[in-house]
Formats: sequence, structure tokens, C-alpha cells
Amino acid sequence: MTSYHLTRNRGVPFRHPLILVLLLALAGLSSACSASSNAGQSQPSRSTPISTSTQGHKGMITEFPTPTSLSFPKFITAGPDGNLWFTEYGGNKLGCITPGGTITEFPLPTSKSYPVGIAAGPDGNLWFTEFGGFKIGRITSGK
Repeated sequence: MTSYHLTRNRGVPFRHPLILVLLLALAGLSSACSASSNAGQSQPSRSTPISTSTQGHKGMITEFPTPTSLSFPKFITAGPDGNLWFTEYGGNKLGCITPGGTITEFPLPTSKSYPVGIAAGPDGNLWFTEFGGFKIGRITSGK
């Protein structure tokens, strides 16, 4: 029998990887159950941003909720179109947020692909990896 010992940030042994797998599976089921009937089409967000003072520092922190619950945004990069693009690991989507805060989501064609990394390529497209789909994907930014 194989024993797995994962380590958290502080070096504490984590001996229950099955819990992590179950949580990720539940997140995938939740996003699959909440998929809308217009799958395959982009969906702009109408959520309200939340701003918070940085307490003692100049500036504000503004958070923008993603339209898909439990989407688990992972990575973000600047796109050639002037927007920021991000992966939604749990939502199986890519997202684009304008400097004004409008979010548009793009569902991926491969189910349970779990998109992770994303980067702007020299060709003007955005490239991303599909952890669960074992693929590299490309999306045009519309620039």
C-alpha cells in the first residue's frame, strides 16, 4: 500500500489527499450543475465590486466577484487587448476583466479541463494549460 505525505506551507504533514480530491470533485459537480443553458457563449458579469480601505496605507483594495460561484480563479495575466485574463479552475472557464471591472466568462469545450496557467503570446493570443484535459489551449483576445 502506498502512503502519500503532502506538506502544507508550514511543513505540517497532510496525510489525507483524498479530502482534497473530494473537494475538487464537489467543486466540479457544483459548476456542472449550475451551468446555464447558453453554454459556449460568453457571459458578462453584473456583480458589484467590494472596496476596502488598506488601513494605514494609501489606496483601496477592490474585489470583483466572479459570476460563477466556486470558480476558483487561479492565474491572471495582462492581455494584448488592455484587459486582464484569468483562469477559473473550478468553473472550467476563462475570464476577462476590463479595467472598469466588467467580467466576461468563456466556457471551455473540454469538460473538467481545470484551466490553470495563462499567458499572452507573441502572436496576440492568450495561451493556457488544461490540467485535467491534458491540453494547451489558445483564445483570441479580439484585439
